[in-house]
Amino acid sequence: MQIVKSSDILHRVNDHIQAAAALESLSIAIPVQNLAAIAVLEKTNQATSAEEKVNAFNSVIRTLEPKGGSSVLARALVMRSEFSLDSGRYQDALTDAKQALTMPTTIQVSRRAWRIQADAHTSLDQMDDALRCLQDWLNHDPAFRSKIGTEIERVRRLSDA
Repeated sequence: MQIVKSSDILHRVNDHIQAAAALESLSIAIPVQNLAAIAVLEKTNQATSAEEKVNAFNSVIRTLEPKGGSSVLARALVMRSEFSLDSGRYQDALTDAKQALTMPTTIQVSRRAWRIQADAHTSLDQMDDALRCLQDWLNHDPAFRSKIGTEIERVRRLSDA
């Protein structure tokens, strides 16, 4: 019997197809709909227009939402949330980031969602809400204590200004 370590899988995976094959070799199946959604999300990096990106995000989210929360849906929501934040649509960014945090996902996706919320609240001059988001992040992710502490201090300085 050959033992496969997670690091072995990680180092030979470059895209969603390889990830699916590696997991299938361990008898772990990925739903076809999730694979298709991941492929669409990967293509958003090559999108040439804002409309193309938004359409891709919306397509994935509309397809996956009826199935309930998933890590792929959380990732799509965070990606759309980042796009909304960068486009100055702070309320949309907050809505998607909050929804992503209600789903099972990776700590990396959760970190992005907490960061987006804090940045959106800061942009809306809602410093107390930004501080609450950062405190929530700190409570769930103490490994990032130093980084989050720096952000809390930055928001407090902005609040006092």
